[in-house]
Amino acid sequence: MEVSRGNGELAAYLEATADGSDLAMSRAGSEQAAARFRVNKDRSDALLARAEDQAVLLFGVTPKGAALSILGEKDREVVYLGGDESRAGMLRLADAKGSTMVEAGVGDHGGEVMARNTSGQGGLMMGNVEKGGFVEARNTDGKAVGSMTVRDNAGGQCSVSTASGQMAVLLDQGKEESGTVQIYSGSNRLAGLGGSATGGVLNLFNLKGRAVVRAGTAVDGAAGLVTVQNADNQPVVVLSSEPRPEVSVFTPDQKKKRVISAPE
Repeated sequence: MEVSRGNGELAAYLEATADGSDLAMSRAGSEQAAARFRVNKDRSDALLARAEDQAVLLFGVTPKGAALSILGEKDREVVYLGGDESRAGMLRLADAKGSTMVEAGVGDHGGEVMARNTSGQGGLMMGNVEKGGFVEARNTDGKAVGSMTVRDNAGGQCSVSTASGQMAVLLDQGKEESGTVQIYSGSNRLAGLGGSATGGVLNLFNLKGRAVVRAGTAVDGAAGLVTVQNADNQPVVVLSSEPRPEVSVFTPDQKKKRVISAPE
């Protein structure tokens, strides 16, 4: 069935197809479809166009779900809203060139969002893990250089990495409900600061991963203790504050030592 204007120009038509129907409508002065709706056995879809006959909005439904698409210049998709393969919701936002800048969807543990910068690599990702949420910042090479997440024990963890993605600083919840800070150079841990049952602990490591300086509290947690160790992990200098302040210097074989103590 066709509908014409007074001047004979086609304004709309409705057509029955083999397994559905097709409806199209045009603007005055043009017979190009400005709006079109199609229905068949497996899907229903629609198209809305601008006055210059350029498609702007597409939407439809299929047995797998529904979707809406907004097109920009040169038919580049700039907005997509619909469902993914698992029928969960999904959103994509693109710039005028059609490059995806924002993606939002649903992962195994909840919502996820990826916001890219104009390079297409760097940006920010946030979402959920089993025990909570996470945030990850990426540079223009796509390397993760900063992150915050909830660990399996429901405690927090933060990290800062170099431009190449190597770990530089790690902050997290320690085993005894206290915070820890670890500093790295490449794959080598250089320093660690944390807590224990008796107080704070500071360890400095050499490039072989061995602790060469240990500072913290004594066993009873009442006084300070500093130990300087050699490459074989043997203490060579020990500074203690109780029962009397003293400095103990050991020979490499640990058989002799010299003690300097505070005067009585």
